[in-house]
Amino acid sequence: TLFSHGEFPLWVPYGFGGVQADYFINNFLGPAQVGTGLLGLLFRIENVLLLFKCSMVALKLIYLAGLWLLCRELFVQRTTVLFVTLSLGLTGFWLIQLFFNLTFLAMVPLTLSLLFRCFRTERGHWFYLAVLSAALGMWGNIEYFGVIYFYLYLIGFIGLAWGRWGTLRSLVRPTWANAGTAVLALLASAAYLYAIYHQFDGVHFYPVGGRDPDTFRSTQEDFLTYNGTPRIFAIAAEF
Repeated sequence: TLFSHGEFPLWVPYGFGGVQADYFINNFLGPAQVGTGLLGLLFRIENVLLLFKCSMVALKLIYLAGLWLLCRELFVQRTTVLFVTLSLGLTGFWLIQLFFNLTFLAMVPLTLSLLFRCFRTERGHWFYLAVLSAALGMWGNIEYFGVIYFYLYLIGFIGLAWGRWGTLRSLVRPTWANAGTAVLALLASAAYLYAIYHQFDGVHFYPVGGRDPDTFRSTQEDFLTYNGTPRIFAIAAEF
């Protein structure tokens, strides 16, 4: 492990038939986990469970900070901002379902708040910071969440950009802030895409039912009927 041998574990011998660890690094080690892990390595804290709990607290704080910033973009009164932030912040209980109750949501408010600020201030670097936030939010997350994120952010961007040509022109304005944040956003996005594209390099897949024998991808028919063919009238009859 990182603490006992000075490097990330590259093999998962007790799960998934003993595969390489790339997939698990991509899906479980986000910015909060990596940051907490580096602090633990710096201060020689070997209680990994404690570090994991600290990383979840850090992720929760990022979520609350993003909610606060987003609510400040949406509401005028501070009491409303505080009430909505605390209400949404206390609804997720990550001990039951880590991905769906915390990691899936953690970076979304921050990303949306940066997007709102971009169109409010007409400064393009806020847009690139939103892209950076979205890319960092995918690290330590399940990759098929990316499809949901893509349409969520796309709809939000189109709704905000409609008729606001000044803000759109600010995205290509030649400024150091635009250039620096655009490079960071591009590097974070490219690194994540490269990691997930190569996470199964060297892994041999065995063909199973419902998957293409050459590419091992699920067929469309199997995807649409994964849990069996839906029978609407049969379900209605139960009531």
